Amino acid sequence: MSNLKFGIISWFFNKPLNKYFNLLKKFGFYFSEISLDYPWSEKFDQKVKNFQIAFHAPWEGIYIAHPNKLIKDASLKVIENCMKNIRKYNPIYFNLHLNSEAALLHYKKKNAVVERIRKIIKKHASDSLKRLAKIAKELEILITIENASHIFVKPEDFRVIKKLKLKLCFDVGHAVKHAFLISKKINWRKLLKRWVKIYRNQILTVHLHDFKFFEQKCIDHLILGQGELDLNWFFNLLKRTNCKYIVLECHRKMNGKKTKEGVTFKEIVDCLRICKEYERVLS
Repeated sequence: MSNLKFGIISWFFNKPLNKYFNLLKKFGFYFSEISLDYPWSEKFDQKVKNFQIAFHAPWEGIYIAHPNKLIKDASLKVIENCMKNIRKYNPIYFNLHLNSEAALLHYKKKNAVVERIRKIIKKHASDSLKRLAKIAKELEILITIENASHIFVKPEDFRVIKKLKLKLCFDVGHAVKHAFLISKKINWRKLLKRWVKIYRNQILTVHLHDFKFFEQKCIDHLILGQGELDLNWFFNLLKRTNCKYIVLECHRKMNGKKTKEGVTFKEIVDCLRICKEYERVLS
C-alpha cells in the first residue's frame, strides 16, 4: 500500500458533475466512483473534464448469480450494456456486485432443496464472472467484484475471483454486517484479517465506512469515528495488500440513539482528512 488515491461515490443527483468534481478536487479527492443507477444504467452520456472516474454498476434488482437463468441472463445484459457504454471514458475500474436472491435462501434450517439452489447459484456466479471477464478484456476495462451479498458472505465464498484472477473491491462494512447477520457473535478484527490474508493480492479498491453494533443490529455506512472501526489498526492491516484506491462510502451518522441518512460535505471532507493523516503516519 503506497500513495493511496481517495474517492467518493457520485450519482444522478450530483449533477452538474463537472461542477461537483471541481469541488471534490479542491478538497483533495483524486477520483469519483459514479453509480450507474437507473436512468444512467440505460445510458450514461455526461461530459467529464479533468477528473479521474471509475464506475459502479447498477445493483438494485441486478442478480448475475440468480438461480433462475432468465433473471441471471437479463442482469448480465444490463451489466454488459453498461460496460460497452462507459468504455469511452477510460475508467480506472468498473465495480459490480456478485449477488443473488431466492426466497428459499431465507429458510434457516438445512434443507436439500436449499442446498441445491446454493449450488446452482455458485455455478451461475462462476459462469457470469467468466463471461464478464472475457468482455472486460475485449473492451480493455478493469473490473472489480464487490462483496455485497447476504449469500456470498464468507471470504471463502469469493474463491472464484482468485481462480479467474479478478480484482476485489473490499467493502469493509459489508464484510462485517453480512457476517453479523449469520452469527451475532463475530470478532470483526479476525474477520477482516481473514479477508486480507486470502485476497491481499486481489484487493484493488476499498469501500470504507464505519460500522456499529447497536440494539441487535449492525449499522454500516456510518461516517468514520462513529462506530467500532479502529482506523489505525485498519490502515496497518491495509499495508499488507495491493490496495490503490479508497472510496469513502459514508452516508449515515448516529444522531443520539438513532441513525440519520445523509451527511454533510464537510463531514465527508473530515473523513478524508482523517484517512490521509493515518496514511501519512503509517507510510
